[in-house]
Amino acid sequence: MRGATEGVGEGVTRMKITVLYDNERARTGVHTGWGFSALVGDDVLFDTGDDAAALGENMAALDVTPTDIDTVVLSHGHDDHVGGLPAVVEQNPEVDVVVPTESLATTVSQSVPETVDVIAAGESTQVREGVVTTGAVGEEISEQGLVCRFQRGAVLLTGCAHPGLGSLLDAARDTAAVVGVMGGFHDFAKLEALRGLGFVSPCHCTQKKQEITERFPDTTVRCGTGLVVGEDDVGARAEN
Repeated sequence: MRGATEGVGEGVTRMKITVLYDNERARTGVHTGWGFSALVGDDVLFDTGDDAAALGENMAALDVTPTDIDTVVLSHGHDDHVGGLPAVVEQNPEVDVVVPTESLATTVSQSVPETVDVIAAGESTQVREGVVTTGAVGEEISEQGLVCRFQRGAVLLTGCAHPGLGSLLDAARDTAAVVGVMGGFHDFAKLEALRGLGFVSPCHCTQKKQEITERFPDTTVRCGTGLVVGEDDVGARAEN
């Protein structure tokens, strides 16, 4: 995590999020699969999907270079979020991997080259300017989200939201003003918690995608491999 400092940071420019792995696709020429992975900017990878070969081919199709990735942030230890890790560490054996618990750090350390620095970050941790983890949330399944600062506010990336999307949003709001959320929401059903957000993109394991789209048609964006979310997307929706 080169140059990491405390806080989300002000004045961050030209943030973008690119979905590299999802159950659905947003463009042709990419793989789908059970899992989730998204690239923040060019150098921070959030989760890795469940298949390293598919992730690697998606990165190539989307002009993503594994050696440019400085840090991999893993939301939790389920295979559909960590299974694609070899696609990165085999080409970039000096990458940092940030996980929410010591137990997951031990597990990941056993499966990656010794040169990979695996960091257990139970508390909110700066990854780089404008990108910070929520810290570990939940007890039965500890999970961390990633808060990404756009010019209009922050977007929370979630893996599966096993501890509850509301809990992850609360943790994210301790670090920044959250205007959007994207990722797996699992069985999240308290849809009113999404009211007031300017950008919502339910991905991967979200069970109520259709209901979310119907309830918030103006702010919901269909997720899929190849989707790119830029400043204009979040800015326009944040003003609604």
